[in-house]
Amino acid sequence: MQTDIDRNNDLTISHQATISKYFPNFSSDATNKIPGSLMILGDHTHYNEGITLAALVDREALCSVEITEEERTRLILESDKTEYEIDYEAVCSSLRCEVVRMTYLTLKEDGIIDRDINAVINYSIPECFGLGLYSSLAFVFTKTILDAFKVGYDKEKLMKLVKKIELASVGKISNRTHHHNFYNSFTGSLLKMDLRTDEATPLKFNYDDYRLLIVDTWKSIPEIRDTCNSRIEECEVGVKGLKLYVWGIKSLRDVNKDFLKKHINMIPKRVYSRVYFNVTERERVEKAIDLLEKNNYSELLSVISESHESLRSDYNLDYPELNFLQSEAIKLEGVVGSKLMSCSPIKSTYNIVHKDFTESFSKEIIKRFLEKYGKSPEIFELKLYK
Repeated sequence: MQTDIDRNNDLTISHQATISKYFPNFSSDATNKIPGSLMILGDHTHYNEGITLAALVDREALCSVEITEEERTRLILESDKTEYEIDYEAVCSSLRCEVVRMTYLTLKEDGIIDRDINAVINYSIPECFGLGLYSSLAFVFTKTILDAFKVGYDKEKLMKLVKKIELASVGKISNRTHHHNFYNSFTGSLLKMDLRTDEATPLKFNYDDYRLLIVDTWKSIPEIRDTCNSRIEECEVGVKGLKLYVWGIKSLRDVNKDFLKKHINMIPKRVYSRVYFNVTERERVEKAIDLLEKNNYSELLSVISESHESLRSDYNLDYPELNFLQSEAIKLEGVVGSKLMSCSPIKSTYNIVHKDFTESFSKEIIKRFLEKYGKSPEIFELKLYK
């Protein structure tokens, strides 16, 4: 199996090869590299001042920018499976390309980019990371542009720029958890993020003994951006409805489960389900944090499973393939967590598996999925970034 060093060297080699292919005389004015970000718990609470858990993983995005006098801007985006030269004057059908395009246009509109550039971005982050991939592209490109043009910036300015870019490209599903994850880059830990106070804290995780295994079915989810954004709008309706009955509610962060149940008839049924997920997911994050702080991994499985089930039933992210993968995964030895990956354009699950069982897990999941659906999924084995 490929090691972390091999994979990182491969990305650097690929990056240099891409640069040479498009720009034989490229002279970098700035280069940056960041790891990928994966949501563990707290999905879809981020727009209601939620508490979230996220991980940095050993896959990366690497960006180089050259300021040029050629009176032509060129934007190149490449992975081991895709290659694009982005036309920044036309809307992209690929969301990852649209993120890069809107990063360029936003920074140009803000006067940060005042000359033509050549930009090359290579990434090894799986496509199924969805928003975790898009955020990495926006963040690394923005940071590299700021460095290349020698624009002074602090954390607040960088965060505001990336948020502005994502709102213009991916919409309201933009999740500041990822941005804080990139900025803080806590190594060997999970990120505990309080989105009301913007307090980012490292959370101890036994990264030597556990791996993150992504099961990618390669089955696409149509219009996932619209689906997720519609859920946000439904939660906004719920907040407005609840504000009519209790003064002081600013977001769903201020609502507990008991209060919500008492007001079940005050908001539409579908809206209630979305709000119920949001409120109970916050409780699950708080419980998971307590378990991790106590190094109690045995009870983590039920918490993460409850999150998957609530995404399925309350948030209506209900996909038979992912329900099957999750239900089969939690039966296997060494698994301490399994759930669907939300805000992803591809039907995928993440699984936290003890390192001694990763091989048996992969073989068994591939076998069971193949028997059920006639096609083998792809397994990505990831480590926590350190």
